[in-house]
Amino acid sequence: MKEHLIVETAVYIKAYPYKKMFATSIIYDYLYGNGYTDLISEHGLEPFEVNVQVAERTFIDKLYALGDYYLSGAIEGYSRHIYDLYKLSKIVLLDDDLRLLAKDVYEERVSHGQCRSAKPGVDMSELLQEIVDKKIYERDYENVTSKMLFEDVSYETAITALQKVIEYRLF
Repeated sequence: MKEHLIVETAVYIKAYPYKKMFATSIIYDYLYGNGYTDLISEHGLEPFEVNVQVAERTFIDKLYALGDYYLSGAIEGYSRHIYDLYKLSKIVLLDDDLRLLAKDVYEERVSHGQCRSAKPGVDMSELLQEIVDKKIYERDYENVTSKMLFEDVSYETAITALQKVIEYRLF
């Protein structure tokens, strides 16, 4: 188990589309839930509005991340994207809107050197199929990701999200 949580960002990629949501804290939730609204005001702990990238875009970015890490030979520590895709697949619809967004994201990523899976000549569907067929992230999932989960989701279950993307021909 890792001792530290690393927050990753890709500042070279424009984040879109987004929606406005309210952010709170566990302290706010506790105080509000117990009627301590005066303390909330006194310490400026009110919820605030933030722009949040939509789940559909995050879903596509995670597909590309799996491809990028695989093509760079960096597998260890990245199987979490398999689990994330599985969870996101519960709320993200595979439809024409997602396919259009995937094309837009490709155009955004193609000019960036770090985006190896968004290069001319790389077929994302074939790349994802290879990741599934060769069980590229299975060992890392079982040794790292599954140990951090608060639920029992096997690799075989989690990888079904990738299989659905492949069958749908999102890319």
